Amino acid sequence: MSNRRILVIGSTGHSRQLTSVSWYEAIPNVADFDVVLVDLTPLSEEHKLYQAYRDHVPSTESFINLLESGGQAYVIAVPPVERVFEDRLLLSNYSWCPLIPRLKRESGETVEVEEMAFEAYFSALKQWSFYFASIDHTFLQEWYRAARRSRPDLVNVEVSVDWEPLAVNRYKKPLGVSVTYSVTVVYEHDLGVSQHEISPDGSIHFLHPPSQISSKEGIDIILRDLYGIGIREPEPEWAARLRVPEQDTIEKEIKEAEDIIGAERAKIDAASTELAGRRKFIELLYQKGERLQELVWEALENISATVTRPTVDNKEDGWVSTPFGEGVLEIKSSKGSTSFDDVRQLDGWVLNGREKSKEYKGILIGNYFCEKPLTSRRKPFPANVIGEAKKREQCLLTTRQLFEAHCAVQEGTNGKAFLEKMMKTAGPCTLIEKPKWSV
Repeated sequence: MSNRRILVIGSTGHSRQLTSVSWYEAIPNVADFDVVLVDLTPLSEEHKLYQAYRDHVPSTESFINLLESGGQAYVIAVPPVERVFEDRLLLSNYSWCPLIPRLKRESGETVEVEEMAFEAYFSALKQWSFYFASIDHTFLQEWYRAARRSRPDLVNVEVSVDWEPLAVNRYKKPLGVSVTYSVTVVYEHDLGVSQHEISPDGSIHFLHPPSQISSKEGIDIILRDLYGIGIREPEPEWAARLRVPEQDTIEKEIKEAEDIIGAERAKIDAASTELAGRRKFIELLYQKGERLQELVWEALENISATVTRPTVDNKEDGWVSTPFGEGVLEIKSSKGSTSFDDVRQLDGWVLNGREKSKEYKGILIGNYFCEKPLTSRRKPFPANVIGEAKKREQCLLTTRQLFEAHCAVQEGTNGKAFLEKMMKTAGPCTLIEKPKWSV
């Protein structure tokens, strides 16, 4: 029996000799344990990441303290997943981790064990989908630098990383690695330059998930082989064929319940897809560049316009066709208001059309003050821009207006009224009808 304090994060139902928590409950202080095992397989999809991290984000500093105090961490790794939350905070399934593995997506079946303590674990890996290409220690280096930035004699802080393969594929790329690091801190004072070395005894082990068993069973193997925590023997084939009283009736009840759960899960998946599709257009309020262009085009199409996308960069941002005429688009994002150059550039696109015997209306669609909350944004169109746009009969439209028009159409409003307004307006456009709720 192990006398070490052991924590498992992301997997439950293990031995009572340790502490285990899912990603959806409070996570204890990692540094208070000797060994921490992290199962990332539940966080392999974006919506699962959101469900876990909206309430519980493990502390990166606690993992550093774990390693500095000689602790051991084991991570069943998956490819990185990222999500931008409502407050524009970017998190990934590795946000808690001071050392980030970089993975190369390739697949194969050959596995050669390098560290025999992990032989049983890797015997359950018959098909792999990635290998470990490198270890990014950028965060760790910045953390150590920040921790010593108050020292006026600090010259430099440098982190170096060393790794040893636990198992490799046929061409010697690691399918599991044991990672350690050291820190060199350089000070300059009256007597010259001195160095301070930090070499934590702890290490972090990144492992490819097993393919023949669950990640939970893989964790149990690590607990058994490395820390002497026993696991139940798997049920042999002959025992699996034995029946107990009322087993058929109970299995039927289980099947019926599973069918109900499956139907409800399908409803959840469909509703989640629908919600994601609708919420996608909130990005009109903060995106920039090519992503903003794609959203504008799609929103106009959903309002019932026909959009022709450009094939050449740094020219027109597309063309729009409506029952009320055709227009050429200039799509902008800016930390401030519209510039006079935007109007002149749009007029150039109108002139390009006339050279091809096309009379396009110039339509400027902008996400202005794009890095501020909506409540903090000032007027998007200065007086001189409005005057010039009216003179050139251009329509000035914000992505916020386009978003609200799109919402109004989703609520049942006829989008053609908005398109008519857009095509006939000279200067700032106004909405025909706002949605029942408004941003």
